[in-house]
Amino acid sequence: MPAAPVVLLHGVGLDRTLWDAFAASLDAETIALDLPGHGAEPALRAPQTLADLADDVLRRLPDGAVHLVGFSLGALVAQQIAVQDPDRALTLTCVSGVCRRTDAERAAVLARLDSARDDFAASVQASLERWYPAGTGVAAETIAQTRRTLRAQRRRSRTCTRTRCSRRGTLRSRPRLGEITEPDSGHHGRAGPRLDAGHVRAGWSP
Repeated sequence: MPAAPVVLLHGVGLDRTLWDAFAASLDAETIALDLPGHGAEPALRAPQTLADLADDVLRRLPDGAVHLVGFSLGALVAQQIAVQDPDRALTLTCVSGVCRRTDAERAAVLARLDSARDDFAASVQASLERWYPAGTGVAAETIAQTRRTLRAQRRRSRTCTRTRCSRRGTLRSRPRLGEITEPDSGHHGRAGPRLDAGHVRAGWSP
């Protein structure tokens, strides 16, 4: 029986190309999907809940169980899938998948949302500086590609996705995270928002 594929879900404003280098490094079948309203997927015209996004992703997954890996919004969607359709998730790996925010962290997220609406160029630059701080050693072309992806996403309906999922998604999903029984792991940078360690057990690793 072939090994289950690794499904890769990107963060808000990005697309499946985020995972190109990572997927190439794995000795496993990988499936990188565009989240609804991102990349090659149709633009969104109405607010979306995490359940809406998870349902859309589930419809595009192959039959059977998969290893779910998500970054940021993609991590929230992966958590939602593991909760609502646990037979589809063999393991769950969340990168910067926030389960709990302080008031200050929540205010910072809302400020970024306002910036994305009022000064998109500044929002893109702030995102790049947050994801690729000085000294990380990331290739300049990788950063340039991320910039191009973010700029292209402006033409699509990213605001409705952000508003409903980034502001309320963690509050709605957090009470159900204890229902996840699949092996799971969480990862974030030193300066990133906290993960709820009580929901992190042994996870899949390449």
